[in-house]
Amino acid sequence: MGLFSSLFGNKKNKSEQTAETKLQQEEQVKALTEAGKKFDLEITEAFQRYYSDPTLTVEIEIKDDKGNIYPPHMVYEELFAEWAGIRSKWDRMSLLYKFWDQSQPQRPEHWQVLERYTKDRYPKIALRYLEEFLKDKVEFEARELVAISKMYRSLIQNDTAQRYIKEAYRRFPDQDPVKVEYATVLHLSENHDERENAHKIFREVLEKN
Repeated sequence: MGLFSSLFGNKKNKSEQTAETKLQQEEQVKALTEAGKKFDLEITEAFQRYYSDPTLTVEIEIKDDKGNIYPPHMVYEELFAEWAGIRSKWDRMSLLYKFWDQSQPQRPEHWQVLERYTKDRYPKIALRYLEEFLKDKVEFEARELVAISKMYRSLIQNDTAQRYIKEAYRRFPDQDPVKVEYATVLHLSENHDERENAHKIFREVLEKN
């Protein structure tokens, strides 16, 4: 009995081990599939953030001669593997911003570069860029003023941010990006009237859209 019990017991254990291994493999495949889908979404989100335009689309799938389509996480395997090892979303975004830095044939506009570094939590790099490439500019455009204001807010220099965004609001009062940033800066003020004005401007933008 002991021999038969031992034999049947081993078969059962092997069967259980096989089932457990299969289950683990299925879970790994499922996790990898979900991670791949998440990567595909985030690399597009990073592209939109990189250019500060949520309406942009980008085709980064590859189609072979047989018509098979390979999604981004399969096309950029090394990038996907590095991305998968990062827990923080904003650290993952930082990795993807660097990818777009290297893969774009043309440099974004000045204001987009400023916002790219500010979003990436590097406002000091944005400031150096401003000082290097825009120091001699006499009159800034609307989106440049907004980007500069955001940069100074990130540097905790709210007074300087307000100076730039006030100029933008004076010259471009009907542009939504200007209004939103102006309201954001006013909301940080200790002045009650300025905070009330911020709420009013926010409502105007929301009602318009």
